[in-house]
Amino acid sequence: MDACFAQFVDGTLGIVLSRNLFTTAPFNRLMAIIAHEVGHYLCNHLSDPSYGTQLNNDHDRLVRLATKPDKKTRTPDDVRNYLRALMFVLLVGGMILREMEADRYASMFVTVDSLIAIHSEDLSHQNPFCSLEKRNRLVWLNSLIPSESEQKLHLELVLNKKQT
Repeated sequence: MDACFAQFVDGTLGIVLSRNLFTTAPFNRLMAIIAHEVGHYLCNHLSDPSYGTQLNNDHDRLVRLATKPDKKTRTPDDVRNYLRALMFVLLVGGMILREMEADRYASMFVTVDSLIAIHSEDLSHQNPFCSLEKRNRLVWLNSLIPSESEQKLHLELVLNKKQT
């Protein structure tokens, strides 16, 4: 993970970027990543860590099955049902709500094309669930292009020299 939105021990919030990403990424990629993380902030995703981790699906049965069973009471059958439902939802286009929301807000600051570019970089993830979710999100992002607003909100990256 090269970037994340985080809350620190003292309660402050920030976007954490790896040194490699910050020093080598093209500026438009860096801004798309920051916009996505700002999207998490605007959606208040740190207030409830479990909110939005579910998949976008309208089928009640699959929602029940795709909700992680309680660790204290789950059985091996519960885990198999969860993984089976998760794979099915992903195969029919499921996406993680939290990531969709962050991308929707990010598109207010940067182009959808730039979001597609950053999410296209790790499609060969070793976890098949992650790869499928990312692919589904790319399809969804692509569907946003025709209705995308050309006017974007201003997002600025300002670096201040450390005061000595």
